[in-house]
Amino acid sequence: MTADGSQSNAEIIRNITVIVGFVVGGLVGFSLAFVRTRAAARQGRAAIGGYITDRYSKAVEQLGNSDSLHVRLGGIYALAHVGRDNARYRDTVLDVLCAFIRTHKPEGIGPDNEWIEKVDAEAVKDVGEADAATEKGARRDDPPAPPDVRAALDVVVELNPETRRAKRRRSRLYRMVEAIPFRFRTTLSWVVKRVGQMGHRVDAWLINRWSRRQVDRPFDDLYSRTLDLRGAYLVGIEKSRVFLGNAIFLGSRLERADFAGAHLDRASFWCADLEWAGFRGAHLEWAYFTGAHLGGAEFRGAHLEMAYFEAADLSTAKGLTQAHVDSFYGDDETKLPIGLERTFYRRGAPKELIPSA
Repeated sequence: MTADGSQSNAEIIRNITVIVGFVVGGLVGFSLAFVRTRAAARQGRAAIGGYITDRYSKAVEQLGNSDSLHVRLGGIYALAHVGRDNARYRDTVLDVLCAFIRTHKPEGIGPDNEWIEKVDAEAVKDVGEADAATEKGARRDDPPAPPDVRAALDVVVELNPETRRAKRRRSRLYRMVEAIPFRFRTTLSWVVKRVGQMGHRVDAWLINRWSRRQVDRPFDDLYSRTLDLRGAYLVGIEKSRVFLGNAIFLGSRLERADFAGAHLDRASFWCADLEWAGFRGAHLEWAYFTGAHLGGAEFRGAHLEMAYFEAADLSTAKGLTQAHVDSFYGDDETKLPIGLERTFYRRGAPKELIPSA
């Protein structure tokens, strides 16, 4: 082997060594940087988590302040920011606010407040006298829901998973509509309206058939409800076009509440006070009104397919039609307005076997 050959081999070995050294050094440096970055990210997440926890703790403390309405409102809106910014805290915030709504009532209103007495329309000969008596009994001088309860309910509606899903669907639909030339939108809106009407009839027919197999199942097994508002004092609230289909209003005070156009399908209103409540155009499919107080309630244009009105007094309800009666469930204790036939469904009984009298 010549000197030139040995020198060239030495240079090759030296170059390979340098390259390997650079590669190994680069890998070691990259590994160290990756580890440091992960550690910094963990520290950052821990710091953010601690900051959010502090915000949450302070907001809950403000929420429990019984002396100042402004402090409670500040706590409610602070919890709203926590729920918006961090999805992990969203369910916790909903639970805390629902508990606040359930337990917070105006002064002088106890947890065992007596329900408003119903007016027996059959004992009054004149329908006008029955309406007047119902209004006199239902429209007591009970104060409306406090401002902090209303604010908490607004936040609950905003953070409700159903509301967030509806907003996502609506935003996608709006983007699709904006992409359509303006001259085609009028025709498209007419077609969508007609298709929507047809789709609603098809949905009602499918629900009709499906309910024959599901009607005997307990309602807790059919759907999971996440908003526990049972026993809440919500007199006079205005919640039109909201999404509260997963709410439980069992035994709640909802007199004069306005739910026009709201989506309350599958909601539970068992034994709730709903005198003079407004459900105009609301979606109440599969809702439970068993034993509810419904004197003077407004159902004009509401969707009552497969709703449950067992042991409910609808004798003074407004806006009910025979089509409504044909689509919901009732029993022997269900009372209807004068002039409507008892053609509703009964649990476990085919509709053709239901007596019309």
